[in-house]
Amino acid sequence: MKPPRFLYCDPKTLEDAVALKTEHGFDALVPAGG
Repeated sequence: MKPPRFLYCDPKTLEDAVALKTEHGFDALVPAGG
């Protein structure tokens, strides 16, 4: 079984992350980690 395809984004700034979240809405997930 394979997971569905997804778009991975790697924002470099908080502003970029917020813009991506705004653009994609509830479909955008922010994984924890580091």
